[in-house]
Amino acid sequence: MPQDRRFSVLHHGLKLMLDHLMVSRQLKRAYRGVDILNEALPDEYIAWVKGVQIAGSFHAPVIADFDLPE
Repeated sequence: MPQDRRFSVLHHGLKLMLDHLMVSRQLKRAYRGVDILNEALPDEYIAWVKGVQIAGSFHAPVIADFDLPE
């Protein structure tokens, strides 16, 4: 994942990676990739200052892809 996309929370313009995934060594062998759905992530601080209500979370989903046997 490119460095500029490695964030799960936007706070006052700062891109922060607060959310993480932990996997076992065995599961790590099946790891194929990760995506962070942060393209339309609102800035939590700006929303709070302006009193804007946001449905859902200010944290972007972090999605991991694994190739597991059937």
